[in-house]
Amino acid sequence: MTRLLEEHENFGDKAPITEALIDLRCELGPGVKVADLISLREAIASTFPKVEMQNEWAHHVRISEGGESSVTQRGIRGFKFTDASGDLVLQARRDGFTLSRLRQYVSWDDLKSRAKGLWPLFAERAKPRSVTRCAVRYINRLALPPDFGKISDWLESYPAVSSRLGLTPSEFLVRFVLPHPSENCSAIVTQGTDVKQGGFVVVLDIDVFAACSLMPDTEDVWKKLDSLRDYKNDIFFGTLTERAKELLR
Repeated sequence: MTRLLEEHENFGDKAPITEALIDLRCELGPGVKVADLISLREAIASTFPKVEMQNEWAHHVRISEGGESSVTQRGIRGFKFTDASGDLVLQARRDGFTLSRLRQYVSWDDLKSRAKGLWPLFAERAKPRSVTRCAVRYINRLALPPDFGKISDWLESYPAVSSRLGLTPSEFLVRFVLPHPSENCSAIVTQGTDVKQGGFVVVLDIDVFAACSLMPDTEDVWKKLDSLRDYKNDIFFGTLTERAKELLR
């Protein structure tokens, strides 16, 4: 991965991460049914004691000379396995595998190591021929002080109102799609505000993904995820001003 920034730092316990996830997309192998993925429960019950079925709905409309008819069908999309604390969630679906750390984020190495240990258990049952999409997503919540002033004091990129109007937004929501200039990956960056909890919080959601065709049992999958995480870091640190970084130190 060609890095866009050279300098990064570890904010430790002050890192504003509220969710981090690794997502690997694939198709189930020949003869494998979504219901077969429930067998994961036996292998991971000690870590993920809670299990929920994930349903999906399909609505079909048929128009003929005799009139219109519709049918709604429910199917199984996959299963969600949650640890006792509710902080670690594994999704095993017809279209892939997602591991999410919702709170108590430790490090990238910890998240990747957990995913790397669970993926073979999923692959043994799903029998995917290839991994077709890799993604890394981090959601951050940066709580600004009451006298935070201007958004430009905290973010290098932000939605701006025409200077001729002399107005300052009290809330905003904006979405950028940022293809990497030299690598085959893109980032969907969503910035927004949350002012409903007695303060002003900036939400920075960075979802970096790449279409691919990787053998599921090779190290290439994890190298790809490492490179996507690097791009995520470039965007995160490139978005924060020095004042914002000081708040997290």
